[in-house]
Formats: sequence, C-alpha cells, structure tokens
Amino acid sequence: MDKWQNVAVEEQETTINIDYCSKTISLYTSRKTTANKLKNAMGEPTKTEYTNKKISGVIYKRNVDDKDAKKLLSKGLLIGAIKSNNKEVE
Repeated sequence: MDKWQNVAVEEQETTINIDYCSKTISLYTSRKTTANKLKNAMGEPTKTEYTNKKISGVIYKRNVDDKDAKKLLSKGLLIGAIKSNNKEVE
C-alpha cells in the first residue's frame, strides 16, 4: 500500500456496518495493521481514503452472500494483537 497518514493510537478505529435491507457488510478502518491484514486476506479495498496524499483509511464492502464476507467479522483479522501498556495482548 501507499504511505499511511500518521494517526495516534487513540484515534484509530474500525467500524462495521451491516445493512440488512441491501444485505451488505461495510467495514472502515483507519488502523494500518488491520488494513494490511484485510488486504492480505481479501485483496484490495473497495475504497481508499486519503488525507494530504497519504492513506487515512480503507473501506471494504461485501454482499453477505459473498464467500469472504465472514472475514470482515473475523476477530483475528480485526483485533489481532493489541498493545496495552507496551505489551502485546491477544
């Protein structure tokens, strides 16, 4: 991926939206490690957002019937190792 905008840890977020009417799952993340895991598992994002010509977030959209839609809800991909008091926590 291109260079990422520096985002403070306390400002990084990942949100999941499930639209029952259109049967779609949308995932937005501003966390680089989560975006890289998703890219490895699912390929390129549906949309990439930029701030000052650097990536500030990515969006993945999938139909609930798509074979890889469950990956958008995968704890391992979304949370992985989170640092807490400078220690990795699973």
